[in-house]
Amino acid sequence: MEHLTCTKYYTVFSRNGIGGNKACVLLDKGYSRAEKKAVAKKVGFSETVFIKKLDCVYFLEFFTPEDEVELCGHGTIAAVDYIIENFKDKPKIVMTKSGEIEIRYIDSIIYIKLGNAEEIKTLFDIDMLSEATNLGKDKIEFQKMKPKIFKSGISDIIMPVRDYNSLMEIEIDRNKLINLSKTENVIGLHCFTIENGQIYARNFAPLYGIDEESATGTSNNSVLHYLAREKLLPSNLGIIIQGIYDDIGNVNYLYKDTFVYIGGEVIKIDLL
Repeated sequence: MEHLTCTKYYTVFSRNGIGGNKACVLLDKGYSRAEKKAVAKKVGFSETVFIKKLDCVYFLEFFTPEDEVELCGHGTIAAVDYIIENFKDKPKIVMTKSGEIEIRYIDSIIYIKLGNAEEIKTLFDIDMLSEATNLGKDKIEFQKMKPKIFKSGISDIIMPVRDYNSLMEIEIDRNKLINLSKTENVIGLHCFTIENGQIYARNFAPLYGIDEESATGTSNNSVLHYLAREKLLPSNLGIIIQGIYDDIGNVNYLYKDTFVYIGGEVIKIDLL
């Protein structure tokens, strides 16, 4: 097997070229699952994407530093940008192990339709969330919205937080969140709030080797569907600001006819 390495990476959901979430995109030349896991661990980005083209259809596989996941929003957008550049094609759909993903192009932004977020259950045991986040139980709330598990291709705990300051106070107990993620069979924890009409979020998935991500498509898809159902979505076209300090991403969204489209700016960085 030829030496597998990442020579270029993609930063998705950046703000004017700053911040965002990194992904490596590679053409799948028949690599084994073990080889894909090994290169993803070596690269160390939150996602490494492998593309396989059969006829006119593109198939995507996603690997974190620890394991494979069925779907990744920012990884999908990075892969579409790779396809545009290397195959001179603008696909209307791509295929993943989670199913078919519809692609839209609006101005310079690539949008993906991740489907309706499925509500799995409500989490009534706030103690475990409080312990995993070091956040007071009285701050795990927003407009009477309860923490819930949603599945948007992959499953996450979606946790509303009282206000922006509370969101910034979160300090993850890594071992407790890993145990909670295993118990609830989820990828991780996605926390959000709204302040002055702006949605803010933070995302944690230490079980999969991701302590914190600065921008996520699938989790924010769940947030937007949850807010829309509760009639609390600030606007049908907007941006979710995710992350903390200098590690912040902008997740563009469009809510139309009960469907959510997630999009973002893509920046390419050469490593060699």
